[in-house]
Amino acid sequence: MVAQYYLGKIAHHELKGEIPDELKYLNELESLVLQYTPSFGGSFPSSIRSLTKLHNLSLEHCLLSGELPAWIGELTDMTGLGLGGNKFEGRIPDSLTDLSNLKALGLDDNAFKGELEIFKALTNLEYLYLNRNEFEGKLFPFLFEKWTQLIELDLGGNQISGYIPNEAFSHDKLKVLDLHGNRFTGPVPNVNVELNDNLEHVALHENELTGEIPSTISFLARLTHLDVSDNILEGTLPNAIGNMMNLRYLFVGGNDLDIADYLPLFITEMEALEGLSLANTGLIGPLPEEIGLLSNLSYLDLSNNQLSGMIPENFGLLTSLRYLLLRENRLSEPLPDSFSGLADLELLLLDGNDMTGDMDVVCSSSSRDNLLTFASDCGGEDAPVQCSCCTVCCNDEDSDCEKVAWEGSMDPKVEYDYKRGGGGSFVHGMLSDGGSL
Repeated sequence: MVAQYYLGKIAHHELKGEIPDELKYLNELESLVLQYTPSFGGSFPSSIRSLTKLHNLSLEHCLLSGELPAWIGELTDMTGLGLGGNKFEGRIPDSLTDLSNLKALGLDDNAFKGELEIFKALTNLEYLYLNRNEFEGKLFPFLFEKWTQLIELDLGGNQISGYIPNEAFSHDKLKVLDLHGNRFTGPVPNVNVELNDNLEHVALHENELTGEIPSTISFLARLTHLDVSDNILEGTLPNAIGNMMNLRYLFVGGNDLDIADYLPLFITEMEALEGLSLANTGLIGPLPEEIGLLSNLSYLDLSNNQLSGMIPENFGLLTSLRYLLLRENRLSEPLPDSFSGLADLELLLLDGNDMTGDMDVVCSSSSRDNLLTFASDCGGEDAPVQCSCCTVCCNDEDSDCEKVAWEGSMDPKVEYDYKRGGGGSFVHGMLSDGGSL
């Protein structure tokens, strides 16, 4: 008897054509994993309909297309269904609600449409990934009352609107809440100190949230990742954030925060920080030397502000830095010699400043081996900066540099520092014996 069948990450040239129809004869199969085989293509394989004993099905990144068949609701034993990274489209069939045993559902990176209420009957869900689709409507409070077992919820990159319900922050098991890239409005919910001590990852960026960041956010004592950047938030950064000793990623850039004249002192005391973004917040004045004390920083984005003066020498102490974005400020003087010690730098953006001199302190250092993108104002005949290793040279007349929407990192640890499925792959509960893929 064949209980499991796994063809994950097979070389593309080894398997061609559609998923074989002969699969239907494996009617004792309990787990079927055909991940990362884009040479398959075609529609959802009809042969799977015969596999009524399936507990786990993963067809991720197989270039499958079309709509989900209505008969998928017949596979009522399934606890894990992963269809991410394909080209599926259309509405979710009503029969999906018959899969009441589902604990993990991954439909991410497709073109599914519809509203979230279709999933309300799946009351055993622990992991729900619907990110990067075309879902719309609202995230109603009653959904969290239905999803009592939910641990990770990713709805990022859809068209969901309305207020974020308080229930999202008071769920007693939820650890990951990713709602970024939608159309949410209204305030960031207040947190009741007695209701949630499990949330670790909250991503609300790229919405239309208004009001102030509530000081009660600090009640989320286990939070490691907070991203509220690129909203319409105002007011100050609450000092209470400084009490969040587990916080490793703090992204608040792209809001109308009242921090223009100073960098909140508590930030320079958050020694656990690995990622910090205060981009486009109107910061004025010199770069605070205290940032050089945040020895765990791997990502620092202070771009699009009005910071001036020389980059502090003690920035060379940030030896874990991989991504440093200081573009579009008023920084001057050459780079400090201490930059020669930043051996792990992969991205360095210094363009759009008033800096002068050469950048050979970077070009001649060991960091050059890892540096994939280095931009400075080294373009044109009378460039104020000389750089022998820059990958991008900008000048005042070069509009192309201004149009580039630089991204500091595509590292999944920055976006998914909860290590979802080992780099974004759907694996939760995919083997009934508890093994890993």
